[in-house]
Amino acid sequence: MAVAMREVQETLLTYLAAYPDELHGLEVAVRSILDRTDITPRSNLQGHVTCSVAAINPSGLMLEVHHRFLGLWLPPGGHLDPRDDSLLDAALRELYEETGIHRTDTSLASAGPVEVMLGDVPTRPSRGEPAHWHLDFAFAVHVDAAPTLRMDTGEIHDIRWTPGHATTVGERLSSRLAALLGHSDPGCVTVAGGTGAGDA
Repeated sequence: MAVAMREVQETLLTYLAAYPDELHGLEVAVRSILDRTDITPRSNLQGHVTCSVAAINPSGLMLEVHHRFLGLWLPPGGHLDPRDDSLLDAALRELYEETGIHRTDTSLASAGPVEVMLGDVPTRPSRGEPAHWHLDFAFAVHVDAAPTLRMDTGEIHDIRWTPGHATTVGERLSSRLAALLGHSDPGCVTVAGGTGAGDA
């Protein structure tokens, strides 16, 4: 069953109730929702929903993938699929497809997304896609073991567990992940900036 717009609406409203100061940055997506535009399918070329996963291992390192098209280190993530039952299901499916980490090797770190971010995606002529935006719902999970990573070479060309000092920090998400882990130093985990979803 595909992710319903009702879930997108409710999840975003719950998030904005917790973080009302972020409304301005999400205004374009909110306006689309108010206009009753379905932003779940990738075929909406103005913009659409994506989901990503901040996967944290027992050492406090975050998993990042280097995206071929965007040239950025990002948390694993991507577009919704008709098979996805929920936004979280979409995020965990992308985690598995891009890294080989199965949902049974993870546990949810927060009841809802730890960040919702609107990011710009450049034109992609090879797919006939104009510049558009991604409304990315980022979930945080603990990786309960030390899994063998399996990289999806079609979308990404490198993968790594990242300490806080190793790459550009997305301060807001990093701070929230640090709080979830019980750390006072946001530098203990790292999230790279960008579109917020690996499968652009």
